[in-house]
Order: sequence, then C-alpha cells, then structure tokens
Amino acid sequence: MSIFKFFDESRDNSSFNKVSEDNAVVDFKLREGFNRRFQLETHSTLFALGNKAIDIRNESVWVIKEIKVIPNGYKLHVEVESHNVFNNNPSFDGVVKFSKLFNIPLQELILNLDLSGNVVQVINQQQVIEVWNAVKTEILPSLNAEEAQIIIHNGDSQFGNPIVVLRDTLIYNLFFEPVYGIRKKGEIKVLEKKTFTSQLFQNVTIPYNPLQKVTEINKNNLHLSYETEVLGFDKEVLVNVYNQIYKDVMEGGLDYKIGFTGNSIYDMETGLIKNCLIEVRESVNDNLRFECNYSIKEI
Repeated sequence: MSIFKFFDESRDNSSFNKVSEDNAVVDFKLREGFNRRFQLETHSTLFALGNKAIDIRNESVWVIKEIKVIPNGYKLHVEVESHNVFNNNPSFDGVVKFSKLFNIPLQELILNLDLSGNVVQVINQQQVIEVWNAVKTEILPSLNAEEAQIIIHNGDSQFGNPIVVLRDTLIYNLFFEPVYGIRKKGEIKVLEKKTFTSQLFQNVTIPYNPLQKVTEINKNNLHLSYETEVLGFDKEVLVNVYNQIYKDVMEGGLDYKIGFTGNSIYDMETGLIKNCLIEVRESVNDNLRFECNYSIKEI
C-alpha cells in the first residue's frame, strides 16, 4: 500500500458510511488511514469605537499521521507541521510570543477517541509534560516573580492534564468533534457543555451548550451546522465591570451578546472533516465587539 494513499483501494468500500436510499440516515464512521493534512486558521479582531484595535491571525498545518480503529473507538496520531502568527499591533508581540510557546507542548498528540469522536485519552501525556518542562525552562528567565507565578501555574495545570486543554479550546473541539454514529437528517444534537472565556470582560466565563444539526446527507458528504444556547450566568458581574471600565468612555449602554454560528462538511469516503467555518461574536454594544473566525480545510 502506497504511503501517499489514505486507504487501501483493494478494500470493499460499498458498505462503508452507506447512506439510506432517501438520503436521510447514515451510520457514520472514521476509516483507518494515514497522512492527511489540514490547514487551520484562527483570525481574531477587536473593534473599538469604529477602529480595528487588534488583528491577529494564526495559521497552522496539522497532519493526521495515522488513524486506527480500536475497540470502542479510534486511535489518532496528530502532529503540527507548521505554525505562524501574524499580528498588526506591535504592543501585543509579547502575548503572541507566549501563545506560540504555549502551543509547543501540543505539537504531537496521540489520542484515543470514543465511538462518537470525543477525545477520551491523551496517550502521550508524559511527552506533553516533558516538552512543557523544557519550554518552562526557556521562558522563566524572561518573567518577573508575579508573571512566573501566574504563567507557570497555568501551564503546569494545563499540560499536566492536557485532555482538559483539548476539551476547553474551540479549535480542538472543532477538529475532534463528536460526529460519528447514527446520524439523521434534521437531527439536532446538544453537545457537551462548554464555556466561553470573555475577551471583553476580564475573568468572566459564559457557559453554553453547542448545538449541532445535520442539515444534509448524501453519498459524498455529511453537512452540519452549529449554533449556541447560552446558559444562565451572573449578569451583575458584567454590569459592574461595564460601569467601572466602559461606561465613561463609550456610548450605547450595555447590550451584551455572545455566541457562535457556522457549518462543516465531512467526507463520507474517509469520515474526516473536509472544511469547517465558524464565527464567534462577542459584543458589549455596537461600539465594542470581538470577532473570531475559525476555519479548517483539508489540503
């Protein structure tokens, strides 16, 4: 079998991800294979009083080195082939540098997924910890005592249990998404509860349920769309922060909104994602808003 082919052409493909005659149901699965490349992009912008204050774009290429079907799920070996950050505001260069360093421990992941596609185990967790310890040694000399306490504590917490990072970070949620199993056209699945970390209100998190809807099934693709169901949270916290920080410098009052929408397409032949586009929007009012666009596409 050629290393440049994802699956063995001699295999009988007639029953794999076979769609019902009315294009309404499929028992969707992930096929064994290797060497598939994906381009991922995250584009974050902050608009304040009509001006673009922040414009940061992350671009990376991920490679699925191998997929194996195992009892009760799948085993994936994923590597980050490249990672670049483009930033329009030099005052954020330090933040960008640290964000790149914090991605290094997760540049190689060996994962177990359940039958739905949820990440249930980071097999190479010890490797992630060792790489983080090396990164920590590199960055410590550039930190003062207060910075070191916060940054190193956060890193130890995240990389000491990397599955938490994967579950709490949207780009990983989108790439390792629970899409497998019996899927029916029009079905809406409420995914595991998540939280937004506000980009406009410091130390505020917003709980939400992601809603995943099957919009189309055909012999080539599975189409999904996404919305969010924001759950209850303490709005008084937002009011207090707004009054302290924003009220005297901008008009419009507090009209807080947050959520994301988007869609994705999965390949029936491989079970892998073909492309995904998600838009996250958070706003205090029309004068201050944060937007982040996520895209994933096979290349």
